[in-house]
Amino acid sequence: MTGGGAGGSDTYAVGYTHGEDDLLLDIQGDDSSGNLVGVVHFYLADYLSANPANGTIVDTWETVDLSSLAGSTTLRFGIRSSQNDRKRPVAPVAG
Repeated sequence: MTGGGAGGSDTYAVGYTHGEDDLLLDIQGDDSSGNLVGVVHFYLADYLSANPANGTIVDTWETVDLSSLAGSTTLRFGIRSSQNDRKRPVAPVAG
């Protein structure tokens, strides 16, 4: 996704397919020694259900519970997608 956001160009935005696609944010917490404390997963887009009524795209600010990462001194963020273009995630478009 390049230039996305309000009024921007969504060069890599595509339609997602129900029953197949998702866009997942992973938040990993590590302690001061570099040991893994835990990982929290949050779906930014979830079209894994074959039922079109169950497809969702997060398009508002949401609170993510990170209490399971208590004790972390470092947070790492990663995005995984069922669709990728040139080794980067492809953002879904609402349709």
